[in-house]
Amino acid sequence: MVLNLKNVLTCFERYVKKAMREWRVPGMAVSVVKEDRLIYARGFGVKKLGSSSRVNEKTVFQIGSVSKSFTAALVSKLVDEGRFGWKDRVKDYLPEFRLYDPPATGDFRVEDLMSQRSGLPPHSGRLLPHLGFSRKYIINNLHLIKPSSSFRSEYSYQNNLFLAAADLVEKQTGKSWEQNLLEKFLIPLNMVSTTATLKAYRSLPNTAHGHYYARSGPEDPVTALSKNWPYYYWVYTIAPAGGINSNVIDISRWVILHLREGVFDKKRLVSTRNIKFLQAPMIDAGLGPWGETRRYCQGWIRSEYYPYPILWHNGGTSGMKSIVAMVPEAGIGITVLCNLSGVLFPEAISRYWLDLWFGKTPHDWSGDLLRVQKAETRRLEEPPAPYTPPRPLRYYSGTYYNSLYGLLTVVSHSGSLVLVMGRKKIRKKLALWGGDTFVLHWPGVINEGAGVQFYGGRSGIVESVEIEGMNDDLTGVFTKVRL
Repeated sequence: MVLNLKNVLTCFERYVKKAMREWRVPGMAVSVVKEDRLIYARGFGVKKLGSSSRVNEKTVFQIGSVSKSFTAALVSKLVDEGRFGWKDRVKDYLPEFRLYDPPATGDFRVEDLMSQRSGLPPHSGRLLPHLGFSRKYIINNLHLIKPSSSFRSEYSYQNNLFLAAADLVEKQTGKSWEQNLLEKFLIPLNMVSTTATLKAYRSLPNTAHGHYYARSGPEDPVTALSKNWPYYYWVYTIAPAGGINSNVIDISRWVILHLREGVFDKKRLVSTRNIKFLQAPMIDAGLGPWGETRRYCQGWIRSEYYPYPILWHNGGTSGMKSIVAMVPEAGIGITVLCNLSGVLFPEAISRYWLDLWFGKTPHDWSGDLLRVQKAETRRLEEPPAPYTPPRPLRYYSGTYYNSLYGLLTVVSHSGSLVLVMGRKKIRKKLALWGGDTFVLHWPGVINEGAGVQFYGGRSGIVESVEIEGMNDDLTGVFTKVRL
């Protein structure tokens, strides 16, 4: 079959514009690589809702968890250099590394850091960076999180262990993860627009603004985030897991490196052996949205597809979503970056492109995923009727403690309860819901709202508070401190 690229692109661009309207994506960019050549790159839409500034192929986005593949590659570089091996024990290089389960700590290998099979609950301690806790704090307190499954038995997605992988790189090189990223990949690949700091994201002139659905789903209003949004620091606290800024031109070079098995511009940056190891399945990751089998590798996911498997990873931040998808056996790769978070739009666009490329009958993947996402949109439950008023607010006021999240202060201010949380002493007002339950709204972080439930003992005095979204890993219950 002879591919007519012009016809494919015409069909593809028509579909992109249709899907953008349906999801209400303000702006996006896409690039396509064949073997070692960039064959297509274009921007669509605007950088910020309501503005006239257009996205182009050089517009910088936050790429979220696509960053994981960079950290995995940095580790592979050090394996190539003989600094350690994939089967080496992490504890031998990071003596302070500790999990809740001592046997797991002792047997944890370098290859386990980025293969999503640690036994920890999914997204453990996910709000730690938002609350101002440092990378070092997150790594050093992994032992406070109880496992949800036995070591290496189940897939469980994590950010925090990629921070430990970055720490391993830093300890072995004496340089920061950011400096290693620059020296080992960004400079050799000529990724001149790629950075990993908040300062760079805010200062670059051609950057997209983040957007989110005002509540939590595709039927809600789209709201823009300022580049000066005060909580963007969280993305860069976990930069080794999700904090790189880039554009589709630069990422195309990253794709070429992987399609060419570690070679770029006739220079080898990673051994073929280690590129293949990064792309090798480590744990079954369940079924994807099309019923396909997925397996997590090292910062990549391998999914069933015909005629060959897809190697991919997506990413999301507070306001942006991305995907990089490759078919190494066919030498083809696509990058999709968009400035709307919480959407399956990039996944649909990349799938549509691959179907076109392989001559399949076009299918409306965007429409399928949009219907799925609308059906699965989480909505805060309505308060039970009849409405039960809360107790006097002083009943809830006080200081509460959690071994992972530290102190939480609840104060009564101007007729409302206010939470003061984390290292940055973030203040958030609670909304009434009913009885001893309140609602925490944190736009850009918890859009729909999270339930805050106070619990009292037999004496009628509040003894603890549980915050939804912080307790997904059973670490979000705070116990009242008796002063």
